[in-house]
Amino acid sequence: MESGEEAKALRSVALQNAKSILLARQRAEEELVRAKQALEHRTQELAHSLAMMRATLESTTDAILVTDGQAKVTGFNEKFRHMWGLPTGLLDNGDHRRLLDHVRRCFADQDAFVAGVERIYREAPPETFDLLETLDGRTIERQSRPQNIDGRSVGRVWSFRDITDKRRTEQALREETRILETLNRSGQDIAATLDLQALLQGVTDAATQLSGAQFGAFFYNTVDERGEAFLLYTLSGAAREQFDSFGHPRATPLFGPTFRGEGTVRSDDVLKDPRYGQWPPHHGLPSNHLPVRSYLAVPVVSRSQEVIGGLFFGHSQPAVFTDRTERVIAGIAAQAAIAIDNARLYEDVKRAAAERA
Repeated sequence: MESGEEAKALRSVALQNAKSILLARQRAEEELVRAKQALEHRTQELAHSLAMMRATLESTTDAILVTDGQAKVTGFNEKFRHMWGLPTGLLDNGDHRRLLDHVRRCFADQDAFVAGVERIYREAPPETFDLLETLDGRTIERQSRPQNIDGRSVGRVWSFRDITDKRRTEQALREETRILETLNRSGQDIAATLDLQALLQGVTDAATQLSGAQFGAFFYNTVDERGEAFLLYTLSGAAREQFDSFGHPRATPLFGPTFRGEGTVRSDDVLKDPRYGQWPPHHGLPSNHLPVRSYLAVPVVSRSQEVIGGLFFGHSQPAVFTDRTERVIAGIAAQAAIAIDNARLYEDVKRAAAERA
């Protein structure tokens, strides 16, 4: 009897133990499921966060590079890879030395570029800003700041921005302002001058400056006191003795259109121009002449359509003069024509007054 009760009690205890074990297992499985769900949620959040960070990196207008405390590459965007022409896979192992070896080729002084980067890593300043001028003519604005997590620096974030177009626009605006100021000043000076020789020299100087030529000349027709016509010139940017021995330009295929008032003549390289070098005896520039590759000539025509003369400009480098240069010099030529007409009229009045006296 006692053994039966004892067996029953043992079975009851075993059942309770089995239930407890089953319940514990169920709880463990539920905890495992919740932990798995939490892990999956955190994984999804991390993936979303990484996707957002990647999207942010790719959407920024700057090229971005991220490095850790040992200068190992931990992140970058496609703009960075494209800016420096990096081969696919170059940054896969995060080797910053390989990156520097590739990027340094973009600079004339490669050692100075690498030394500058290493100095930033070594000194770890709170912020850096500088401009990089590349061999292909780009201007890159570079900034860097420490990357901090919980107040502790864990690396550095570098941003690069190509400001080449911005710099060119700013330079063009400055040049435009300079040209307008010079045009305005020269126009006032020309209009206020009645002395013909001083007027022509002022025109030549202003036009040479505005054109960007190394030297310029104004050849013009005039009449002496006996009514005889002859050609004179004013010169800017070169010594007069460099021209006196060459004589005046003749109506060659290159010079003729200007003296006939047929319009502007421009050549990016006279040595390759079919109009150049056709006439003897020089078949081109005389020996010891100032070197000319870029050539620009604009006729100066009076209100009565008389061809007063021509403005001629030269430069030893090819392709210096542009469409815009033509327009600017045409404006100077128009100002000069009006002023010359006025100066001639003034001289005629003076001559008539002297004859009556």
